[in-house]
Amino acid sequence: MNLPQYQAFLKVVETGSFTKAAEELGYTQSGITHQIQMLEKSLELSLLKRDRSGISLTAEGEVLLPYIRNLRIDEAALQQRARELVQGNSGLIRFAALPEVTKCWLPGMISQFFHKHPQVQFQLFSGTEKECISLVQRGSADLCIASLPAETGMKTLFLKRDFLLAVLPAEKGKEETIRRTALQKMPLIRTCPDYLEGLFSGEPVAPVFQVPDSASLIEMVKEGLGCGVLSEMELKQAGKGVMGCRLEPQAYRDLALIYPDANPLSKAAEEFAEEAQIWISRR
Repeated sequence: MNLPQYQAFLKVVETGSFTKAAEELGYTQSGITHQIQMLEKSLELSLLKRDRSGISLTAEGEVLLPYIRNLRIDEAALQQRARELVQGNSGLIRFAALPEVTKCWLPGMISQFFHKHPQVQFQLFSGTEKECISLVQRGSADLCIASLPAETGMKTLFLKRDFLLAVLPAEKGKEETIRRTALQKMPLIRTCPDYLEGLFSGEPVAPVFQVPDSASLIEMVKEGLGCGVLSEMELKQAGKGVMGCRLEPQAYRDLALIYPDANPLSKAAEEFAEEAQIWISRR
């Protein structure tokens, strides 16, 4: 497929003149004639005929004209789409994140990004730390938000230190902090992700309840059925009835954007990473 030949053919048909077509396209007249001859040779058909009245299409030229026009339209659309991708104004971002990040952060991040890049589409995945990293490593996701440290071969962009907080009924929480040893003696509620794991120096924890998510844990705490541990990110959306206390010693996780060192991000994904960092800095 030779797009300049198709362009030359269409311009001759449009102007009705080899001379005018050559002038508009920046060819010599012999150059435009050569382009048409090469096109006819490649198709093994005669497309144009000359007579005293000027230039006209052959019967074969009439049949092929709409196909050649469509090729030029598709080529223009291809170029436009490529420019959008290069500029980050279009494309698909495949993004993996922890469930709490998907719920608490991503809507705001995507909303801010979408105002500047409304043509960019997202495909979102939610899973555990291992699942998110695995999706990125396999190439099923472009980047993810997960905890540091990252595995070898990954690049990281730090976002935020997310502290773990003890979740207590509002009427019981009078102090800003609580020692882990004191929390351990309380009736505990476990959820997913399991923040209780590793908090108590390896000592076993026997929760009185196990619930599927942070929303369920918060409602259980409101009813006075126990206490739990959630990330600061999640607890900000808890509303009234519960309060969070920082642990002593402190417990936290450092969250970052993570993507493969070997695979450069698309322009759209780069722009989103920058917008995500800006969004987090304003929280």
